[in-house]
Amino acid sequence: MKKYSAQSVLFLSLVLLFSVSCNEYQSNNKRSLSKVDSQESAGSVELDEDFFNIVGGEDSDPVHPFVSLLSYQASDNTWHLRGCGATLISSCHVLTAAHCFYSRGRPVTIDGVYVNSWMPTTGNNNVPFHFSEADDSYQHENFDNDGNLNDIAIIKMESCIPPEQKDNYPIMDLADSEFIDELDSESLLTVIGLGALSSGGSSPTQLQTVDVPYIATQDCRNFYGGSIRDDMICAGYEQGGKDSCQGDSGGPLFLKGSDGKRIQVGIVSWGTGCALRGKPGVYASVAYHREWIVDHVCDDNDTDANIELCHKEGELYASCESDNDCMLGLECRVRTFGAQGVCSTKASSSRSKMSEGRGGAASRMQR
Repeated sequence: MKKYSAQSVLFLSLVLLFSVSCNEYQSNNKRSLSKVDSQESAGSVELDEDFFNIVGGEDSDPVHPFVSLLSYQASDNTWHLRGCGATLISSCHVLTAAHCFYSRGRPVTIDGVYVNSWMPTTGNNNVPFHFSEADDSYQHENFDNDGNLNDIAIIKMESCIPPEQKDNYPIMDLADSEFIDELDSESLLTVIGLGALSSGGSSPTQLQTVDVPYIATQDCRNFYGGSIRDDMICAGYEQGGKDSCQGDSGGPLFLKGSDGKRIQVGIVSWGTGCALRGKPGVYASVAYHREWIVDHVCDDNDTDANIELCHKEGELYASCESDNDCMLGLECRVRTFGAQGVCSTKASSSRSKMSEGRGGAASRMQR
């Protein structure tokens, strides 16, 4: 059943009220937020501002695809920005961090998403946006808060991007292992997010962006030791000064190509402090988890099988008419009625489906 009215959606585009309290700073290493209780008016959206965000960055232009996660408060019909970001990776799915479903050791609910979140507190400045309630969510089945492992989740939107509007909502391409192998310390990656510009400072009205150099996993262990696992990558300057921070969790770390193409390599996950010397930001590796992402997105009947993530050369996702056309271990699936079948991995019962974002273990504070 819908939780919002036409008026509340209108307010969503016009009024995103700030909660001005920032007096509960979390000193933990991970990057997240906690709820602020100030409300203003029914049908509006408020920003939970108990977090800190992009450090050393600047205003972003509106072409960067960014998604804000929302929670709904039924008592006064308000929508709240949860202080976590995400990335649109299909017309129906957004990619985020698993720890965004927890706050102060307790599970929290992600009720909706705001796609193309550029200037949300001022009506998005005429940039098209898409609002949807969350339908399903999937956290990695081996997510571990204590060790920051497998910090990845996918949210399926109840209202997918309509085909005729796809040009307004570009999806982010995802890196594979070969792409990561081509990166080096000269590769500048981009992080985007919303929130306070400094610890305890004011929040911007416009999406922020900062460029930071790639740090290979092995090199990052020089800063964090054994805390850096194979499913993590790092980015930042050794001297500090520029970084993602609390409130950026779940948002993308990506490479901007000369052709304008954006390829996501990481998901904002954790770090010690923000922009400190010798403590770069740590990100969940998209390439490491690519197969997991493909399984959850490309096996969904609502997903366009022609997107790059789901269309590969070779046997996997090759066209087929029956299972006999696919290699051993794959099956022929028709994603939508009347569409061409494609060879897909067989459905697995091991997925961790967390409907409405409710889930298990306690967490430390994340970015």
